[in-house]
Amino acid sequence: MKRTHILVGTAGAATLVLLVVLLVQSFSLRTQIEQLRSDVDRTYQQNQSLEQTVNRLQSELKSQLKQQGSLFAQSEATLRYDGGQLKLEVSVLPKEVREGELITLTAGTASTAMVQQPDGSYRASLTLPLSQEEVTPTVTLRSAAGVRQEVLDSLWTGDVLEVSGTSAYGQTGGGLSVYLGLEPDGTLSVPGDVETLTLRVLDGDGNELGLATMVPSDPPESEPLTEEGLFWYAADVSAYTQGEHSSLSFWAELSLDGGLTLYDLNPIVTWSQHPGSSSGTSGSCSLRPQVQE
Repeated sequence: MKRTHILVGTAGAATLVLLVVLLVQSFSLRTQIEQLRSDVDRTYQQNQSLEQTVNRLQSELKSQLKQQGSLFAQSEATLRYDGGQLKLEVSVLPKEVREGELITLTAGTASTAMVQQPDGSYRASLTLPLSQEEVTPTVTLRSAAGVRQEVLDSLWTGDVLEVSGTSAYGQTGGGLSVYLGLEPDGTLSVPGDVETLTLRVLDGDGNELGLATMVPSDPPESEPLTEEGLFWYAADVSAYTQGEHSSLSFWAELSLDGGLTLYDLNPIVTWSQHPGSSSGTSGSCSLRPQVQE
């Protein structure tokens, strides 16, 4: 009997030692895995940093090469909307002005002479039509000895002719109202810039049912405080929710002071009516001019 107890005790001790060894190995393996993960993360971050550095150096090199090949030590072009027109303003500082050279600014079919400033730069502005998506300024230096010319970077008119906004809809007492909050920017700086804001109402088949005029309004209760500062407008469209029209879409048309009209390529609100319930979509929107081909 004593021998049996000794064997059992020896086996139990061996099992305990084995468990301890396995636990130690498991802990060591887990530590190695965590270290490996840390090494992988550090390597990834180093690669990301290296990639950013390479991209920055490439960008700087391209900029330096472009500057070396340019006729100008400095150049700047800006585009803005002003009372129904596009205003292009360009300033250049030539590295060299040869005797008798006349410097002109051209964009599309419009052209004008650039005027020298006290600091040695040359400036000019052009009034351009709204019916174009981008403007590409070209500066020409012309003399009896020949012509030198440089095309500056193009400017997208959407940057100055676009108005961003946020849409929403609200249902109270069985009625439906559509809201649109316009974001003030260079094109729309004050509410007085808005001449009219209209909703085109379409049914589910794309047929136009009518127009609804949007008027200045308080923001809807559903909008968060982060939307403060927008110019809010609303229209009661309850008349279109009655009868057979169970699916509606609302398209915004914004006319600004100066004759500029902006549209959204998508409906700002959609709304559907189901037996016993209704649903709709709204959110961010962007109104742009329709460019004539």
